Amino acid sequence: MCVVLYTGVLFLEFAPVVGHAAWLENRLPFLARLLQRGHLLSPVLAVAGLALSLLHQSSLGATYAVLPFRPLWGNPGTAVQFLSHAVAAGPALTILATLAAGRALRREVVPHSTLLRLGRFVGIAIVIYLYVRLWDMFAMSYTHVPGRAEGLALVTAGPLALSFWVGEIVIGALLPALLLLTPRLRERTWALFLACAGAVFGLIMARWDVNLSTQLLRVGWIPGQPVGPLAAYRPTWVEWVTTLAIVAYGLLGFTWSLHLFPVFALSGDDERRAMPRRAAAGTIEQRPFAETS
Repeated sequence: MCVVLYTGVLFLEFAPVVGHAAWLENRLPFLARLLQRGHLLSPVLAVAGLALSLLHQSSLGATYAVLPFRPLWGNPGTAVQFLSHAVAAGPALTILATLAAGRALRREVVPHSTLLRLGRFVGIAIVIYLYVRLWDMFAMSYTHVPGRAEGLALVTAGPLALSFWVGEIVIGALLPALLLLTPRLRERTWALFLACAGAVFGLIMARWDVNLSTQLLRVGWIPGQPVGPLAAYRPTWVEWVTTLAIVAYGLLGFTWSLHLFPVFALSGDDERRAMPRRAAAGTIEQRPFAETS
């Protein structure tokens, strides 16, 4: 329910951007004016989006908390981990999208100082998540839940050790925190991009470890045997190609929308510099929905 409602909020938030597209204003002016009125709902949508995103991110982790039949699930701490990691990776993905948009449009779409302040927030959030994650993982050794110690060994020293230590901890947390919390490094665009990419990659690895750690470790039904035999799985080329196709379609839609809709407003100077290039190229000029001086 949270995911469906939050998706609806995202559609309503993006509606004014579509309404300010020049091609829609020329062809369907009534629909364009109707979508532009969505600006009036911005404060309400912002509060609703914040509440729903907090709920659905924590509920994703809570899903594993109510499944005690797996060794590393049935853990209430997963709700806090999923939420804290989303708080860090969400703004990191926003910075990545902004930098990619600036590269595609060949201009600065958001002031660099704003990205630096947001990057510092991401670094602090990653440190908080890292503390929560490590505390929860290594506190498992004090429990007596069947299979919990074996599951911890599977993640930290078994088949998932590489994705946990290198993917989730080093690349996904330590490296981004170092780059984002060091002012001299954070001011460099390449470091900001690398740190945010690492934070997003770390979230993917964390979700991978939470899911696969219990899929590989099965509860044993023989008395005296806490866990069953280790399962093995390797994706086929069809699964790899399908996954890459989904990512490719997402990137195509993102870059396509940058050129079709006025997602980022032009300043007055940028608009005047862009007009001769557009006229020479014969493209349709799009009026920005919010101009800044």
